[in-house]
Amino acid sequence: METKFHPTVKLYRDYMEASLDYCQKHFDLAIRMYKLWRGYMPEALELTFSKIMINAAHAAVQDRIPKQLANLFSDGKPFEVLANNPQSEFHKDEAARWLNDFFMSPSKLNIQRNIIPTLQSVNIMGTGYRMPCVRHRKLDSKGGKAKGKPEWEEVITSRDVDLFQIFPCPLGGEINPMDSWASDALEWFIYQEWMTDEQIKAFSQYDGWNADEAAKCFKEAHETDSSVDGALEEKYTILSGLNYGPEGSSYRKKLNDIEGRSKRRRVAHLFTREKWCVIVQDSFIVYEGKNPMGDGILPLVKYATTPDMKEWFGIGAIEMLEDLYITQALNTNFRFDYLAKAMFPAKWIRDDIMAGRPESDFYDRPYAVHSFPMGARIQEAVWVDRMPEINQQTFLEDDRLQAMMQEIGGLPNYQRGLSNSAPSNDTASGIISLIQQAQGRLGMESMNLEWDGLAQEGRLILNLASKYITEPTAIHEPGEDGWDWTMIDPLAFEGDYTVITHGTRFIEQKEQQFQKILAFYPNLMNDPGVDQAELKRQTLAKMGVYDSPEKLVLPPNPGGQPMPGEPTAIGGMASPMDIGNRIDSVANRSEPEPAGMVGI
Repeated sequence: METKFHPTVKLYRDYMEASLDYCQKHFDLAIRMYKLWRGYMPEALELTFSKIMINAAHAAVQDRIPKQLANLFSDGKPFEVLANNPQSEFHKDEAARWLNDFFMSPSKLNIQRNIIPTLQSVNIMGTGYRMPCVRHRKLDSKGGKAKGKPEWEEVITSRDVDLFQIFPCPLGGEINPMDSWASDALEWFIYQEWMTDEQIKAFSQYDGWNADEAAKCFKEAHETDSSVDGALEEKYTILSGLNYGPEGSSYRKKLNDIEGRSKRRRVAHLFTREKWCVIVQDSFIVYEGKNPMGDGILPLVKYATTPDMKEWFGIGAIEMLEDLYITQALNTNFRFDYLAKAMFPAKWIRDDIMAGRPESDFYDRPYAVHSFPMGARIQEAVWVDRMPEINQQTFLEDDRLQAMMQEIGGLPNYQRGLSNSAPSNDTASGIISLIQQAQGRLGMESMNLEWDGLAQEGRLILNLASKYITEPTAIHEPGEDGWDWTMIDPLAFEGDYTVITHGTRFIEQKEQQFQKILAFYPNLMNDPGVDQAELKRQTLAKMGVYDSPEKLVLPPNPGGQPMPGEPTAIGGMASPMDIGNRIDSVANRSEPEPAGMVGI
């Protein structure tokens, strides 16, 4: 007999099954890419003798992340807040200062470090998720609350969420477009996590939550997850290989079977633009209420460097290189297999000679001595399988494979800091030109991370601040004598704002300054009509390398201007090559990006 469920539970189950069907092929691909990044042995290499895994996929991902972080947080203040009406103009700067402090202050959540797993997921599996949310922190008398009266502090945060914890609507488009009711807007998504009984009991005590319904899932009859129908539970097992969720996975089951240990249960959060439902074990509704974000906004941010216009999931940095990575590893293993066979060839030994003797007697080793029957011919008794000479063409294939991977991956070796692959043009302007060409793809990827990711996350964080910050709040800002505390008026969060990011724009502007310095400095440095000390001060200031460039510049000599060839404050001889070489070193420390403002 078909089990009857509460309408909300049935809706959740139907949504979940539809999303699982859609996500399964993408999860399978993601798991394969994850294993490639971790260096797990592909099935093709199991056929080789050497079984050497060349983890080029790991290097490709890890080389990208520092560049992406530098682009996102290039100037230390990644966010700018624009007022959408005159009334919001007065507090926009305060809102921007609070938002930058939220992401950048070392005394807060250290979002820069927390975003690294998100970028790893993006580059490995094509998509990364972050969820701005409000956590409840219990306070005791030390926190300023009345003793014996448990109270909760609401803390705004933003967390990385595993790719395999999010189940979107199969018809999903943009998560939070400017028009939340646009036809291509995401309708709903499900977020799943695994929580202990103690954790479930704790959050079920919040105001508006159903503690009685939560208690039902702790009964003996439901401990084995028998409430979940077989078809749905079977679909959960697609993730069991990496222990990403299903209770039936070996690790989770073993831990749940330990006597006295709190079991972990599946807790699903169904978000629509209007509602938020929390369902335990796919059956028990412990909360059903309004969407905490309000305004038709979903509390989810999707990061992707290469979005797919036809799919929800993006394309990772190693997906298009999978076959080349495996081919490169195979090519290497084949050569080592050949070398092993050439050094230790197979031997065919006559039965009467082999009889009663261990195989080790016939292994090749220095100074080995083997007895041999009298009258036997060695040519007839032992035959050695000699390997033909290896084709030298095989050694050239590595270079070809490497070139293809660089072309497809869009990250040349010299961009990764490999000294043996620097461009032959060693002038400052030449290197900058080559870097700009190579950075085209990385620039586009960074813009996607900013537009669809960081800017959206900043927008959602400000949205939460407008609802939960009702009193003046302190931020930590660098001052002349260290870090200073500044109070932000809660009215700053009530404005109508547009959040933009300008990491790539900042880098582009800096690179343009470098180009102008290269073009004009050599002509000005020997001009008697130019104040050389002031020229040097402004040049060093624009380069942004030194904290106090004015302290580096020596006063002019008694004769006025430095003579050609005289040592200068820049640190060398007064020549175009000197300044070019120094700007060259600076240029290699930053990444040029396409110009333009990124926002939402």
